[in-house]
Amino acid sequence: MRIITLVIAILLGACQTSPTTESKQNQLVQTYIKLSQAYLAQNRNNLALERASRALAIEPDNAEVNYTYALALQRNKLYAPADKYFIKAMSFKNYPVAKNAYAVNQCLQGNVSKARKLFVELARDDNYSTPKIARENLKRCYG
Repeated sequence: MRIITLVIAILLGACQTSPTTESKQNQLVQTYIKLSQAYLAQNRNNLALERASRALAIEPDNAEVNYTYALALQRNKLYAPADKYFIKAMSFKNYPVAKNAYAVNQCLQGNVSKARKLFVELARDDNYSTPKIARENLKRCYG
């Protein structure tokens, strides 16, 4: 009976996620995000998408992961699929940078009126530290 109890205890212990495991997963996710962003900066868009995809597989309910994945999709000209991940990123927190990227994505898809509305909201958003970027993107979208 003791052996069965011991085996059950070991199995239950193995099913639990330890803080160390969570920390390692978080570090891995952050590494994938940083790699994806670095690849985007180098226009290595396929690699950026692949690394962001790995982060998304580990932590799908993370605003930064969804935002990075959406950016990688956008840079690979997968505009419609990117919408879902920009929206998801914005659903977790007030995320003006993601909202700006989503507005750009709408512009790239020809949804100019929707993009305009988003850019105007951003330009007026006190939480957005660079409203000038939203105004510049608005001009480009109408350009």
